[in-house]
Amino acid sequence: RPRRARAAPAPTFAPTRDGVRFRDARVGDGPEVFAHDAVVILFTARVLPSDDGALDRRRAGDTFDPFVVGGAGASASKGFKLEIGSATNDIPEGWARAFEGDGDAMPRMRIGGKRIVRIPPSLAYGERGHHCRDGVRGACEVNPGESVEIDFEILRYT
Repeated sequence: RPRRARAAPAPTFAPTRDGVRFRDARVGDGPEVFAHDAVVILFTARVLPSDDGALDRRRAGDTFDPFVVGGAGASASKGFKLEIGSATNDIPEGWARAFEGDGDAMPRMRIGGKRIVRIPPSLAYGERGHHCRDGVRGACEVNPGESVEIDFEILRYT
């Protein structure tokens, strides 16, 4: 009988001091990015199960749009212009940190890099949630207290 190949181990995510976990799928070979740089990115944002494994009226892996007022859609199929660290963006604090690194475990990103970050509720949307209708739990794209995962690639400067 032919031997069955063993499944590859699941990729590991490195922790940071503030609870963000990250994995570099590809380290970029372009220039480093800094706060207020305007870049074009591809991204997909997902809701993660809570620590108790439950998702309130959602499935693990549901995608959402982290941008408000019409947004560009949670799409990895087109480029989206983003100014890193801009106060006009409604992106989670943990994602904003993922571009510049944390000065410790998570290095600064470079153009061409691809990173996956898992952001705890305290650095995602906290107790306010995201895109909630009339403050109703379950009527949000991201409910209060949920963690998120954002998979993104920096294509170029705008």
